Amino acid sequence: MFLLRKKHFVFLVFLSLFGLVLTYAAHVAYKNVELEKLTSNLKERTEDRIFTFQELVEDNIDEMLSIEAFFNASEKVERQEFHRFCQTVLSHQPAVLALEWIPRILNAERKLYEESAQQDGLSKYQITERKKQGVMVPARERDEYFPVYYIEPLAGNELALGYDLGSDPVRLEALRLSMDTGKVVATSRITLVQETGEQSAFLIFLPIYNNKLQIDSVKARRKALIGFVLGVFRVGHLLEDSLSVLSPQGIDLYIYDESEKNTDKRFLAFHASRTRIEPYEYNPDEEKIAQDYYYSLDVRVADRIWKVYGVPTPEFILKFKTWQAWGVPGAIFLFFVFLVSYFVFLLDRIEKARLHAKELSRAKEVLEAEIHEREKTEHEKAHLEAQLRQAHKLESIGTLAGGIAHDFNNILTIIIGNTELVKLSKPADTKTQEQLGEVIKASRRAKDLVKQILSFSRKVEQNFQPVRPHLIVKDTINMLRSIIPATVDIQENIDTECGTIIVDPTQIHQILINLCTNAVHAMQEKGNLVISLKQTVLKEKDMAHRPDMLPGPYAELTVNDTGTGMDPEIIDRVFDPFFTTKDVGVGTGMGLSMVHGIVMSHRGMIKVDSEPGKGCVINVYLPVVESVEAIIHETQESLPTGTERILLVDDEKGINELGRAILEQQGYNVTTKTNSIEALGFFKSFPDEIDLVITDQSMPEMSGTELTAEIHKIRPGKPVVLCTGFSTKVSSKEEANALGIKEFIMKPYDQRSLVIIVRKILDEGQEG
Repeated sequence: MFLLRKKHFVFLVFLSLFGLVLTYAAHVAYKNVELEKLTSNLKERTEDRIFTFQELVEDNIDEMLSIEAFFNASEKVERQEFHRFCQTVLSHQPAVLALEWIPRILNAERKLYEESAQQDGLSKYQITERKKQGVMVPARERDEYFPVYYIEPLAGNELALGYDLGSDPVRLEALRLSMDTGKVVATSRITLVQETGEQSAFLIFLPIYNNKLQIDSVKARRKALIGFVLGVFRVGHLLEDSLSVLSPQGIDLYIYDESEKNTDKRFLAFHASRTRIEPYEYNPDEEKIAQDYYYSLDVRVADRIWKVYGVPTPEFILKFKTWQAWGVPGAIFLFFVFLVSYFVFLLDRIEKARLHAKELSRAKEVLEAEIHEREKTEHEKAHLEAQLRQAHKLESIGTLAGGIAHDFNNILTIIIGNTELVKLSKPADTKTQEQLGEVIKASRRAKDLVKQILSFSRKVEQNFQPVRPHLIVKDTINMLRSIIPATVDIQENIDTECGTIIVDPTQIHQILINLCTNAVHAMQEKGNLVISLKQTVLKEKDMAHRPDMLPGPYAELTVNDTGTGMDPEIIDRVFDPFFTTKDVGVGTGMGLSMVHGIVMSHRGMIKVDSEPGKGCVINVYLPVVESVEAIIHETQESLPTGTERILLVDDEKGINELGRAILEQQGYNVTTKTNSIEALGFFKSFPDEIDLVITDQSMPEMSGTELTAEIHKIRPGKPVVLCTGFSTKVSSKEEANALGIKEFIMKPYDQRSLVIIVRKILDEGQEG
């Protein structure tokens, strides 16, 4: 049976959740790498196909333009001349189904025109139109006709001979547009008269005018029109012809007419990859294609826009699948399983050792009581030695805190920065956004706790600002409910109109945490904990022992517990940093000492009221200020951008990659180095091209301040920003400025603070 306490279970649950999140993040990261490679290859291969198809379409249109020149060069083009010229064109462009000459015939000329055609060798020639049933009948009487007269090749296309293109609305619309503009115009998808069923065919009209007449308006064009050169094409033939010269790559092509308003007629053609094995859907909805992997480009065909989609086959996608997407997350998952198991075993051993130590402590107390008088002198000596050891321990804690803070702030920088980047890539108003926000909020709280730890090793610059205290208290109570045992009933009595105080919010949060933690210990994790906040007025008699405080309104924070209470002699020593009533291994006794120091630094006062067996009441008084607007909301302006070149130096590769991602996202050109010697060599090579250097302080071989000095030997005044998680040499902006460093950033930094400082330094350099 494992001896684990509730806080141990909480730790193990958080560790397990962190492992799951890290496993999922690794899986997503490798899947994104796969997707990037797939997308890049799909784009490259699809563009080859689309550009080849575009060139073939343009070549066919160019051949039609040559026919225009042929007509303009002749007074009258005879059938045999048209035949010989078109044979040459058709031999070059096998994708062309037919080339036709469409004269313009007025209604008064119809009979004479039909007789002339019959005398020209077309014995059954007449102007026709097509009924809905597909039967060709003589064309109804109209003001003008546009019949097919010459057609090459004639074999297989006889049914189209004499067909009036003006009888079909789709053909007529394209025909009139070509006539009025003088440009090459294509129809939407049509069914050819010489074929049955739905065909992905289209026509291209090229107008021929009487070049002896002046053409300077639409009316003049209509008057000078002689007829049209017409190209007949099938989209599938064009597609097959263009792809025949390319090797199979596993990509299907779909073509849609973006100029067509009728969505049912937008689909034009489909080409299945020659390497495809799986079955496919021939005519899918365009929106369905856009839901999966695809790459598309627009192709101009005469006056119309076609969209060509390249869709990878399952075989193509399979080539980019890697084992890392599952292997690496699996390895991370197994590692955390081992880690959790190891901590279960370790915490069990620690708990057993704690219980054993407690038993030994009780035995020691009995023994000390029996020999108290005889060893009184030795006891006092031992007490003084214990105080000295405790002082040494605090000094060691300060040194250890500095080292831990450096590495922990590096880790927090990576967590905060990458979480912000992921948050920007996710849609707003989603559960993911909320969860990522909680990660950032927790990381910033960890950042503040590290700042508290550092107070043991160096003087920390306090961040005083006007706040509404009830907001801090409510936020802290919400956190306490998740870490305090359920056997402790937390009651709150918070007055939201208790004014504004100027404090360091993190330290006020720490006051309440420490007071409540001590109260829970005093109640042996069972009882009632009452937290109150209100505004009160202190008079001179209330502050007789505090001449530095002024009478007036104060915010009164009260923590009341139902614990065992304290004797008067214990109350007198409760703020002593070397005094504690806790058992060995349970706590250090530093909590209330820290609370007292924080309250004093805020020009406040703390009072303790307790009796044995009647619990304890602790009141904290902080001065209320008037006419100061509390800072509640975080500024959400858009982040500044830039294009300058930045050298980023940090021996932590993760921080380098994070900094690069943040700055490149804002448009900057970033070069990263994990070695300060290499960074100096790179700067020597490009001293004028680098606009700003961002460097870590604690690095092997050469520190950030040393690197700055070397850079300034090369280019005096080159702006440098120093980043550090902890440093005994540089701990403030003033110290950094004295060393020629423009700006000083304490890790962990977030995206906003880094980008704003970079833009500020670069702008100052431009103004100078």
